[in-house]
Amino acid sequence: MNSRGADRLRYGRNSPIALGTVVWLATLVDTALERQPDFGAVFVNKHAFCDEHATELLWLQVRDDDRCPPESWYALQQGVVRSVEDARWALLLLVLFDGWRRIKKCEIDGCELLFADATNGVRRLRCAVHARR
Repeated sequence: MNSRGADRLRYGRNSPIALGTVVWLATLVDTALERQPDFGAVFVNKHAFCDEHATELLWLQVRDDDRCPPESWYALQQGVVRSVEDARWALLLLVLFDGWRRIKKCEIDGCELLFADATNGVRRLRCAVHARR
């Protein structure tokens, strides 16, 4: 294999995708969760019981969004999450390609903030507020 370590293919949900793309999506979702902490809570609560139910709920919300999908896709391509609809699309893509393992709650007692782990090793344990300390 060539020296593009971050570009090695991963096989999440039977689809090959570059690890760099998964990390990029996780970064977008993490930014959205920092700005709108509540947007992911309903999915994480469902995920605690069943991945499929959480993914189904996410898909139903994306499907019912008023915003035209190409608008969200264009924003994401530019690396921007302008709306909750954009954030849901980014989360859906991340979950489809890499599952729910990157969406976590902060390990600090009393902190309920969610974050998306954008590290290659998926080892981040704290939300942005506590990671800065």
